[in-house]
Formats: sequence, structure tokens, C-alpha cells
Amino acid sequence: MIALFKPPEPAVESSHNGPVTDLCLRLYIRQRTPEAKAALSQLHALLESTDVTYELQVLDVSNNRELALEDQVPFTPLLVRRSPSPIRWITVPQQNSDELRDEILS
Repeated sequence: MIALFKPPEPAVESSHNGPVTDLCLRLYIRQRTPEAKAALSQLHALLESTDVTYELQVLDVSNNRELALEDQVPFTPLLVRRSPSPIRWITVPQQNSDELRDEILS
């Protein structure tokens, strides 16, 4: 498991329903496939371009079966936004980074 953290910063007003100060994400992959690498690269670029405080866990489903079952992961790579509520399942990588940003932050 790889965990990536962006240190907390003061809440920032944004265009998506007020301040966003906490984002908990899990990226499920199966080994280091080209799709998994592309998804991680896209997420890194997107998240670092925002003022959002986040935690991103990168989990290989073969080593984290219980968490994958808990998060109802049907395929990889798949991003699960655990907080804020509601939980969302997001297919990654995506062709349109703006749409991905909206899915993660909304």
C-alpha cells in the first residue's frame, strides 16, 4: 500500500459548494499496469493543482481483498472517494480531467 498525503491548509472557498478541507480517496489497482500508472499520474496532477487537503491510498486488490470487498470494487483501476459523503466510485484514468475533477470534488 502506498499512502500519499497533502498537509492540511486553511479552508479555501471554491466553486463546488463551499470550502473543501478533507478528501479521503482510495485508488484500487491490480499490480502496476499501464492503466494503473496512468490513473495515479492523472490523480497526482489533478490533486496537486487544487487547494484541497487530501489523503490518497493506493491499494493493490490482491493484497487488500477485505478493503476491496468493503468498498465494493468490481474492477481496477477504480477510485473510491470515501469522504466527504456520499461515497463515490470513479473510473480512472479519464480522458477529460475537468470532468474527473468535478466528480472528485462534488
